[in-house]
Amino acid sequence: MTIHLILAVAVLAQLGATSIPPVTAQSKAKAQALTSKGTDLYEAGDISGALEKFRAAYAIYPSPKLFFNIGQAYRDLGQPLEAREAFSRFIVEAREAPASAFAEARNALSEVAEKLGRVQVTSSLEGWAIELDDRPLGTLPLPSAVWALPGWHQISIARDAGKAEVTKIFSVSAGRTTEVILALPVQDTESSVATRPRTASAPPAAIPSPRERPLPPTVVAHSGTPPISPIVAEAPSSRQPPLPRWLPWAGAGTTVALAIAAIETGLSSNNRYDELKSTCGRTPSGCTADQIDSVRSREDITTALWVLSAFTATATGVSVYVNTRESGIAALWTF
Repeated sequence: MTIHLILAVAVLAQLGATSIPPVTAQSKAKAQALTSKGTDLYEAGDISGALEKFRAAYAIYPSPKLFFNIGQAYRDLGQPLEAREAFSRFIVEAREAPASAFAEARNALSEVAEKLGRVQVTSSLEGWAIELDDRPLGTLPLPSAVWALPGWHQISIARDAGKAEVTKIFSVSAGRTTEVILALPVQDTESSVATRPRTASAPPAAIPSPRERPLPPTVVAHSGTPPISPIVAEAPSSRQPPLPRWLPWAGAGTTVALAIAAIETGLSSNNRYDELKSTCGRTPSGCTADQIDSVRSREDITTALWVLSAFTATATGVSVYVNTRESGIAALWTF
């Protein structure tokens, strides 16, 4: 557990030599003392104390060379996300640091990056505010993928800084990029349907009075000729439906059973997710692949059940349409 004393000396030298107008001589001296104290604490094994001193020195005098010290402290404390950010800023901003420090910073950056995953956000909602685990990331679209610890995360977006309108929960694996697609849910279309003008209905026909109604013709029976009997139309025979009468009922029952199974499996998946989120999801190492797969498998089963439920519902609707079209609505109730 060593820190580059050469870099620490370079930071101290910069604190004493570089002139920043808002910084007073007293604040420079204090930053020098904090950096020196942080180096001593690091060498003694007090990583948390060293990190506190380095950050305090940076708050007084923001030298980018301090990011190397800060990154090493975060790495040794098992905080790869913060360490990656510190090493990245050191490589980009500390242009006058020793070449050996740059080389070690690049190696350390590769080391901590292997312990992290990336989140690629895809969305057409430009200008929306986005947060990852309640941490603001700016507005959409994001310029690049976001680094994240392995485990379960929550991402949400809103039109402004108010209440989140779209939220997604997803898992991140080390060394992999997870794509998250954000879109608005389908809105109720009732308010978007234009009101159609009502066409004026034709006035009801006038009902003739009894005096105006024509009398029925009188049939006169001639002698020797029997009266003509009225012709009664024969009632059509009941037509059988083309599909078995029990088929729509069986389809409806199957649809309900599949939907209930999908709901139960979905609740089981949510309960398992909450369990993992409150246990291994809070640890730096995150949940194991088997634990994550246990949630994913339940989600896959839930999706399959919903697909089967939709298929049986569609088939049931088709059978109802075919039978009622051929034999009327009574075909549903007669077995």
